[in-house]
Amino acid sequence: MLLSVVETHRQGVRLSRDEIRAAEPILGQLVINDWREGCSVGRALRVAYLKHPTISYHPHLLHPLFEPVIVRMTSTGFLLTGMQICVVGQTEPVEVAQGWWVRQNQ
Repeated sequence: MLLSVVETHRQGVRLSRDEIRAAEPILGQLVINDWREGCSVGRALRVAYLKHPTISYHPHLLHPLFEPVIVRMTSTGFLLTGMQICVVGQTEPVEVAQGWWVRQNQ
């Protein structure tokens, strides 16, 4: 299913409603699965990816969302929140809060 996704945070800071409404949605296929390789305690992490809608070998359209949780669902879509790993400037990677507003593509 082709979905329309808008990020709700920028580098861990929540965007305003107006910024979220004005953002250009990214179209892709939402895939959520377990990831065991990166976890030191051997438990699986849940990871959400937004994949290219037609090209399977294309890189992910957004940075992966770790430990995603649906926190709100409406008749128009749902809000998926979790953590992303990003690099700001020349610093070490850090985990930041991220959310995806997900809707079915019209």
